[in-house]
Amino acid sequence: MGTWKKGRLLKGLASSFELPEDVILDLARITIVGDREIFIENHQGILAYGPDRIRIRVKRGEIIITGERLKIDSLLATELVAIGRIEGVQFDRQRE
Repeated sequence: MGTWKKGRLLKGLASSFELPEDVILDLARITIVGDREIFIENHQGILAYGPDRIRIRVKRGEIIITGERLKIDSLLATELVAIGRIEGVQFDRQRE
């Protein structure tokens, strides 16, 4: 079954059973608190890390956080918390 068809099937199941799509499709869940903290669930690792940019791998590409004095405050297998002055969050999506 193709990736597109599988994703569409899982999305339909999530809707039918009233389940969150991010759980069924293993999507990243991002919570931003003001411009000082970002919490990312379902990440797949850190690609690059510096005080003005953090690149994080997710299932469908990567998330790029830009700002000042950025640092990783907490890192678990699938959860990450970064703090600092967050100026932007960008999604760089892989082609399917």
